Amino acid sequence: MKQAKVLGLTLLMAILILSLSVVPAYSKALQQMMIEPVTAVKNSTEFYNAFGNAIKNNKASLAVSISSYDPKTYNLEAALSQALEGIRQSSTLLAEYKSVSKLTGKSARLDTTFKYESADTAAYTEDALYDAALKAAKEAKPRLSIKTTKQLKDTLDVNRLYQKGMAEGGELFYLKDLAYTWSVPGQGSYCILTIDFLYAYDRVQLTAVKAELDKKVAEITGKVISSEMTENDKELALHDYLVRSTAYDISGTEESYTPYGVLIKGKGNSYGYAMAMQLLLSRAGIESRIVAGDGGAWNIVRIEGDYYHLDASNDSMLDGEGKVIVTHDYFNLPDEEMAKTHTWNRSEQPACTSMKANYYIKNNTMANNEQEMYEVLKNAIENVRLSAGVKVVKLEDAEKVSELVRKIVSDHPDLGYLASWRWQINDSLKTVSIMFTYQYPAEQLLAMKRETEARVNDIVGQLIKPEMTDYLKELLLHDYIINHARYDTEGIKSNKVPFEQHDAYGVLIDGLGVCDSYAEAFKMLLNKAGIECMVVEGDEINTPGADNDLGHAWNIVKIDGEYYHVDPTWDDPVSEDGTQTLTRSYFNLTDEEMAKTHTWEKSKYPACTATKFNYYVKNGRFAENKSDVARIIRNALANKDYQLEIKIKNYKESAYDLRSILQSALNSSRARNAGWGIDPITGVVEIQFGY
Repeated sequence: MKQAKVLGLTLLMAILILSLSVVPAYSKALQQMMIEPVTAVKNSTEFYNAFGNAIKNNKASLAVSISSYDPKTYNLEAALSQALEGIRQSSTLLAEYKSVSKLTGKSARLDTTFKYESADTAAYTEDALYDAALKAAKEAKPRLSIKTTKQLKDTLDVNRLYQKGMAEGGELFYLKDLAYTWSVPGQGSYCILTIDFLYAYDRVQLTAVKAELDKKVAEITGKVISSEMTENDKELALHDYLVRSTAYDISGTEESYTPYGVLIKGKGNSYGYAMAMQLLLSRAGIESRIVAGDGGAWNIVRIEGDYYHLDASNDSMLDGEGKVIVTHDYFNLPDEEMAKTHTWNRSEQPACTSMKANYYIKNNTMANNEQEMYEVLKNAIENVRLSAGVKVVKLEDAEKVSELVRKIVSDHPDLGYLASWRWQINDSLKTVSIMFTYQYPAEQLLAMKRETEARVNDIVGQLIKPEMTDYLKELLLHDYIINHARYDTEGIKSNKVPFEQHDAYGVLIDGLGVCDSYAEAFKMLLNKAGIECMVVEGDEINTPGADNDLGHAWNIVKIDGEYYHVDPTWDDPVSEDGTQTLTRSYFNLTDEEMAKTHTWEKSKYPACTATKFNYYVKNGRFAENKSDVARIIRNALANKDYQLEIKIKNYKESAYDLRSILQSALNSSRARNAGWGIDPITGVVEIQFGY
């Protein structure tokens, strides 16, 4: 019995040991069966669904038992095809499968294993694929795998996709190139596009570069634009800043192709300009894109709903010292104009048909003829602009630019601060861009103009009251000029009259000027007082002691609806001893009277025929005959006037014996003596009485 007990114990231990070794293995096998159990299917629908669910859930294998097997009903290839078409949104695809079947009579068991490829995302249209690629590039990912369709593979031009990405993603300046491969499994209608991105910087460098560029873009937009500006004004301000602060670089270095080179280093080529412009416009809230055409790149912008071409890289010229001057030949052109000098794939870009925001249209610098071009250039010089652009109808008008500038300065001596000019003509676009250089810095000239305007405001504010008649306002301002300025006789004699003495600045600020200065000052004062007044450019004639037909300037004013000539220069004669004299001989004359001493192109100015507000008529000192002369003199003596001015109509020395008329009047008055002088041309007599 003792031996049996020992044997039983040994057997029990063996069973326990065996149990410990078998149970885990059995458990493992049971778990495996639980993960991939055999699926029993009773019909083709369940068969198809089984494969669909397996692939949808990325199952590694599938075991299917079929009780009534019929190869025509249970088609594995059809089941796989249907399953694959039902999982579009999955980022994985079936790369390979293996299937083993076991047939026993009409029963069958099908064991299938699956192998998958995984993508980062799925995209089934070109736009969706582009969006996914653009997002990855913006995030600086080195690689992107996209599940897509075999049909798209056959039609998609990935290089064109790259160009499209650059066009609409100027911030991707660091993307140098991309490479791609297709993975095309035999099953289903799907494949995987794998894109490898090549960047100009590593991840650390790129972070620093993007931060620096973003800071610069914010700085520029904060400085040159404001929220109240229109889209067109914002675009113009950013365009001008970019052109003015960048030098075109033809070196072909990588930085030249980037907005970093343009905005940070200050140099770049057309691609760099276009990308920089897009970043600035985007920050300003303006829609834009980059166009890569033959020979370069530029932008298409959307302004107030319309699309325009904008090529900042072609909008500059250099002055004599190599300084960049902004032009606007390629600012907001329609397709028709842009196509004269650029070519691009129009099917990929929105149509540009409007001219509303074109620079020349917007700034009224279109010239239909030579005279209109003259006016555009004159306006630019008057406003001390460093450059101007004109679009002409006839190219021959543009070729007269230098001739016209010379004529402008000759016609307007007050613009004598212009020192030199340079120009360039775009034959294709029929535009001329001209750059001006002045005798003084533009800022100084503009400051002088502001000082003159402030002085005009002060004078009118002190002298003029709202209740005054226009005639009285005119007279007070006329007399103010003559009493506070003198004619620069010495400058005329030495032929050294500085430009400011041809400008209102001379008379109003320095108190010294020539005819242009008098006329400009009078015009500014009257206009400020609400009286229409213009400068007349003509010649003086029949001037005693001087050459005939000398250039001269004076004014035409409008009083109570009628026009009159006024010459403040000739009403401020300088005597031989240098004393100043106030006269009104040329205050509100008719054309007929003015033509005795002045000549001008009458068709350019309104006719002056009224006499009502002539100074002498208005003040009862206009004499049409000898009786009128005697009456006016007697009235002055009765009032004990010490000075008297009379204007005699159609004066002739043979018809008026002034000595006899004066002697007769003196005999019946208390005056002791009288002296007089007469201007035989105007018929104005100046008399001084002594009592």
